[in-house]
Amino acid sequence: MKLPRRAALSWIAASLLAVTLLTAFSPARIRERLNPPGEGGFGFDPAYRSFLEAVAEATPPTATVALSVPAVPDFYLHRAVYRLAPRRVVGKDRVREAGFLAVYSRQGASIPPGARPIPGGFLQTR
Repeated sequence: MKLPRRAALSWIAASLLAVTLLTAFSPARIRERLNPPGEGGFGFDPAYRSFLEAVAEATPPTATVALSVPAVPDFYLHRAVYRLAPRRVVGKDRVREAGFLAVYSRQGASIPPGARPIPGGFLQTR
């Protein structure tokens, strides 16, 4: 079966376009765009990564963690949800639902009795 010339040229053009677009959608390039090198998505506050790592190490994967973090920008809560998964993360307004309260403060908040100091703040078991 012979393809008409116009159909063959259309198929070749579509194939070339697909091949050129495919390189832009490789998983490595997408990951690179989402997490720029060096900051890993924490460019807004590099110290916050250490805080979240300490919270992840100190809490079980099944825990619910209430976070007291700056409201602006909202990157703080969004990053925590992804970094602390599979833990359930809630805002400080829902602390009654959580077994842990993690407080992040760039100013060095005073640590209440019974709370454990972690980089950038403290962790309290409720």
